[in-house]
Amino acid sequence: MEALSGFLRKACDVGSFSGIRLPNGGPILSHLLYADDAMVMGEWMENNVNIDEISGKAVAMGCRSGVTPFSYLGILVGANMSRISNWDPVLKVFKTRLSKWKSKVLSIGGRLTLIKSVLESLPSYYFSVFKAPVAGGNMDVNKVLWVGWDVVSTSKKQGGLGLSKLGESNSALLLNLAIS
Repeated sequence: MEALSGFLRKACDVGSFSGIRLPNGGPILSHLLYADDAMVMGEWMENNVNIDEISGKAVAMGCRSGVTPFSYLGILVGANMSRISNWDPVLKVFKTRLSKWKSKVLSIGGRLTLIKSVLESLPSYYFSVFKAPVAGGNMDVNKVLWVGWDVVSTSKKQGGLGLSKLGESNSALLLNLAIS
């Protein structure tokens, strides 16, 4: 896999192959490798082979060709991630995990641990690749907000709960990608 990755990087560097530029100034994506899976993506060029030839070669290799957007390891590849609706798979995972709560049974510490593990770990794949759109909360539900998010995200030493601000986590992960 390292050799294949090196060949693809070299092909991109010399201009023989162009990856896909992700929206909102995101990185250029030419391939994804995971365990024994390999996915190669690129912009369509006139000198490329036709789609029937691609499909035939993919079948001969025991693979299949596809179109964008597609889901890979839970990430939508090729979708416009500045649209809030394209974040529905992430929200669905949150709702699924959080709906399993037995809030009357968990202590405050247990609830905090569960919130931190769900909110701070689940979106890390998305946050490391895409700039998340900013939207308001759920306007369909009228609830009393007991504590502001600024207080909740303050460190424990300063009287808060120490939860991360998702926007800051997103920016940090994107910055990490830009540096590497």
